[in-house]
Amino acid sequence: MRLAARRTWRFFETFVTPADNMLPPDNFQEIPKPTIAHRTSPTNIGLYLLSAIAARDFGWAGTMQTVERLEAALGAMRKLPRCMGHFFNWYGTRDLHALDPAYISSVDSGNLAGHLIVLANACEEWVAAPVAPDTRLGMVDAVRLAREAAAGLSRRSGWQGCPIHDLLARIDAQLGETPATATLSPTLRGLTEEAARAARDIPSPGDDEMSIDLVFWTEALRNTAAEHDRDQIQLADAANMLAARLKALSSTAREMALAMNFAFLYDAERKLLSIGYSLEDNRLDTCCYDLLASEARLASLFAIAKGDVPTRHWFCLGRMAIPLGTGSALISWSGSMFEYLMPSLVMCAPPGSLLEQTNRLVVGRQQSYGKSLGIPWGISESAYNARDMEFTYQYSNFGVPGLGLKRGLGDSVVVAPYATALAAMVDPQGARRNYSRLTEIGASGRYGFYEALDFTRTRLSDSENVEIVRSFMAHHQGMTIVAIANTLHGGKMRERFHREPMIQASVFLLQERVPRNVASSRPMTEEGGSPCSAPISGIRWCAGASCQRLQPPIMLALSSRHYTRVQAATGAAYSCRRDLAVTR
Repeated sequence: MRLAARRTWRFFETFVTPADNMLPPDNFQEIPKPTIAHRTSPTNIGLYLLSAIAARDFGWAGTMQTVERLEAALGAMRKLPRCMGHFFNWYGTRDLHALDPAYISSVDSGNLAGHLIVLANACEEWVAAPVAPDTRLGMVDAVRLAREAAAGLSRRSGWQGCPIHDLLARIDAQLGETPATATLSPTLRGLTEEAARAARDIPSPGDDEMSIDLVFWTEALRNTAAEHDRDQIQLADAANMLAARLKALSSTAREMALAMNFAFLYDAERKLLSIGYSLEDNRLDTCCYDLLASEARLASLFAIAKGDVPTRHWFCLGRMAIPLGTGSALISWSGSMFEYLMPSLVMCAPPGSLLEQTNRLVVGRQQSYGKSLGIPWGISESAYNARDMEFTYQYSNFGVPGLGLKRGLGDSVVVAPYATALAAMVDPQGARRNYSRLTEIGASGRYGFYEALDFTRTRLSDSENVEIVRSFMAHHQGMTIVAIANTLHGGKMRERFHREPMIQASVFLLQERVPRNVASSRPMTEEGGSPCSAPISGIRWCAGASCQRLQPPIMLALSSRHYTRVQAATGAAYSCRRDLAVTR
């Protein structure tokens, strides 16, 4: 999984450039021609910042290099127009203007605020530990990927490449003998320089992918060694200056997070966060986030912790549940891995809690659903195999039938590899096996795994079983890196978020236990009969009261001249106003 994350970090190394003001472009699409989407969002920015932190944790980047990245990103963020402290939903990365229509998204603001808190605490942590902890392992990752590219180049061209193979083998051997914290030897640094030169000197066509990859990974190896040396020099000569820069980054990140006013996004009557605010219309969106199993969970926790929203808001979030296996899991809108697990990049789910059990059971259900269809698992919102007039992939939310309220979830089968990374925080071995299956199908690309694999029959030709969506989206790339970092580093990103005093004061909200008794009913009939979905046995919708399934139902009927309501003891109800059905 380290190598999958390292390939994914290459996306940000390649596309976060001064031309885009050191902010991550939204996506890169390979076909029909390479195209970069020069726009970004608060979620893209937040996940890029976390990815930069993870790159330093993994040893792929030095402390000074990471500080420079973070300073450049926060410097660009200061130039972005804001409203009530919130960043708008979309910005052009080249001119830093908010894209029309200017809109503030509650979930985007919550994501960025939480990620900025992680950044603030990471920088404070690095003041006491200024040298990246895993430089040797970071170099090992680059060596292995370089050797992989060299082997592929040899197979393709028939060229044996003895010098580069020998150099990479010697570097690998020396790294195996070097303690993780040891200073790199001059010999090792010289070998990395020599390997980079040898890769550039290999004769090959200019567009040969393996040759390009070999040059990139040998350059990355050399740069990692150079950045490690730079950190050592900085520690010896200018430790106080580095500490001051880290403290300034921490202060700026925390200030940006706390400047966001969530009170004006709160619908006091419904006690819920609105989906967002339209600057053009000068009004809140009438729709609200009303489920606990939602990507907006982080925004809700942050708003409560900050004091912008009353605690009762948390308990107004819907907790409808479905029985899965021997337990019950919260239901989401679209049954996607994104809704369930994205908040867990920085939020903990205490063992035995409702959230922890939901995450575990949902990952299991995703796995069994994929197995029933004979495909890799991991269904979540993503781009899919449909394009507009400009040949840009379209985007939608996908999920497992029975896990979501949205109708028609069985009509599409789109597997998103980033969902496997999110699931790695719950089931690492299962994720590793699924990554192997995805690789066998051809889902691995230059910048990590491709955006999605579309198995939907109606979007495939007769000769195809799957269509790979050949694009990379910044926020999915960031989720992949951060989720794998949490998996391999013991949840370090979550630890940094929960180190914040105001988050510690609100952590009791996450400790909610699973209710013992739930009422159940059957799922929507259209989900079971979908031509693309497998039979889902034993799945029942659940509410929150005890269920007397073996006895005749107890009903209460209330009526006036214009309005009638029928209520069952299980919580099921029907109401109508004259001939208009209000609920069913």
